[in-house]
Amino acid sequence: MHSTHNRLMAAGAALLLATFCLAAGTSEPLSDRGKLLFSDDFNGSALEAGWSKGPGNWEVAGGALKGAERTEDHHAAVRRHPLQYHDAIFEFAFRFDGAKAVHLSINNKDGHVCRLIITPKSMELRTDKPKNLDIKPEKLASVETPISAGGWHKVVVEVRGKRMTAQLDGKQTISGESEHVDVPKGDFGFPVSGVSASIDYVRVYDIRK
Repeated sequence: MHSTHNRLMAAGAALLLATFCLAAGTSEPLSDRGKLLFSDDFNGSALEAGWSKGPGNWEVAGGALKGAERTEDHHAAVRRHPLQYHDAIFEFAFRFDGAKAVHLSINNKDGHVCRLIITPKSMELRTDKPKNLDIKPEKLASVETPISAGGWHKVVVEVRGKRMTAQLDGKQTISGESEHVDVPKGDFGFPVSGVSASIDYVRVYDIRK
């Protein structure tokens, strides 16, 4: 009796694990980092040259970049920075200060390529629809996970070939693949939806081959 119960419990645990892996994508170890391609610690009182102007209210204070959506913009607050790359590893820290979502948006000359979307309840990887191209967005991976407000969280995102991987606080990792990720990129940005969120720093690395 106990043996049967144990086997059923083990089977249930295996099914739960398989379901989680299907929802979250097949996670793989992150690649080794190569040379530093870009970094900004948001020191000083204003954004450094190179960051685009865009919708939302933005300020640099206390060593962090803070963005808030404005109702009249009818668009998330966003700041983008040019950077030529194909494969790269991003690292940044963020804090929810009331925002609905924080994104890492990856783009090129054709528009949006792919993104990470973080909400207080979940993390998701997806491709985007580029402008003037008949490509439908795809969800690559997602996982439900509570993300506390008021504290800093570290994120690492890797784009390498067709694969996109994201890791939250060194623990939760999701990944997925699409041929639409495997393209040259030309910039990245941080859209913020809702009241406000802060970015403490951002670093972008080449991938060691």
